[in-house]
Amino acid sequence: MAHDVFISYAKGDRSRAAELASILETKGLSVWWDRDITPGRTFDDVIEEALTNARSVVVLWSAESVKSRWVRTEASAAAERDVLVPALIEPATIPLEFRRVEAADLTNWHGDPNDPELQQLIETLDARIRTDARPGTLPVAQPHPARSSHDRSWSAWVPIVAAFIAGAALVYFVVTFTRQRTNLVSGSSGAPSSAATSSGSSPIRAGGQGGEARRTPETPRAGSAASRPTTVSTTGRMNLLSSANGGHLMAAPDDSWRYAIDDNVDTWQYVQAGAGDGVYAFKDEQAATFDTFAMLITDTSGLNIKDFELLAGNDTPLGTFHSIGQFQTKNIRLYPSPWQEFKFEAVRARYFKLHVISAWDMGWKTSPKVNEWQLLGGF
Repeated sequence: MAHDVFISYAKGDRSRAAELASILETKGLSVWWDRDITPGRTFDDVIEEALTNARSVVVLWSAESVKSRWVRTEASAAAERDVLVPALIEPATIPLEFRRVEAADLTNWHGDPNDPELQQLIETLDARIRTDARPGTLPVAQPHPARSSHDRSWSAWVPIVAAFIAGAALVYFVVTFTRQRTNLVSGSSGAPSSAATSSGSSPIRAGGQGGEARRTPETPRAGSAASRPTTVSTTGRMNLLSSANGGHLMAAPDDSWRYAIDDNVDTWQYVQAGAGDGVYAFKDEQAATFDTFAMLITDTSGLNIKDFELLAGNDTPLGTFHSIGQFQTKNIRLYPSPWQEFKFEAVRARYFKLHVISAWDMGWKTSPKVNEWQLLGGF
């Protein structure tokens, strides 16, 4: 069921949320706010369903809620859908990423339904809800003014010219991209670089400064965690982590790490980074050779992963791992492709581990946002 208003609040502000919900309902608005979950349904599922379908999201900012991971998560989801309506219920510093939207000042509101600030908030909600098209409805077609025969003649050529330009641009990008990928894989630009590089991104030193990725100085001996071939064969090059190619999760704090390899670029999850690392295996737990890691970053957000470390191993999913290097993303969407690539000296191993070090907003260090990631190589 789609509600008009979803109220996001911290546990200590429950009574204020209840008062607001009651007043909004008297105004004819349907409200979701109660954290009590029907038996048989999980908390996360119910919250996500209500949040996703709500036509507006009122976030009650307070000294407690600005520190709440759940409230900030809900506010971020609302901001992405452009349905965020913030309200300050006590003096507090609203998180930086949400200050662009002006908040209603309810710091002096104590339940009075006629409070001027409350009335302004209600008017804002009513205007947003009443004017927006409801889900499942279609906008009414507007009549077009009559055009001269000259206008119609020219407009007939517009789609043809546009299609020609788009086709030429597509051919150019495909040829350019193919040539670049071929050069990178074949090493035609010279000997393989000892420093890990990326498209629009840079590795970091162990101390956190820009520069070369951290590496173990000696070459691993036979039987060690990972061996390092000099090149990756172009035959059968693929995304080794893709579930479609047999990649699968072997160890992680929770299931959120599984969604990063489900090939669905339209959804994202929060990963529990502080509780452990994600360990992946390839098809049938075979050894594979890889030299490129790619991360999908679709926008600029404090929730994006900032620093991370890649590791490889041959023992067991919980055995010894060798560090490939530490890297840092660019907190921005790249065009035409939003994938950020991180290249390193080719490695051959059975298991791949990703260790998240931090997010761009350090307040989200333990639960950064993840879309998809890939590991490019072959068997």
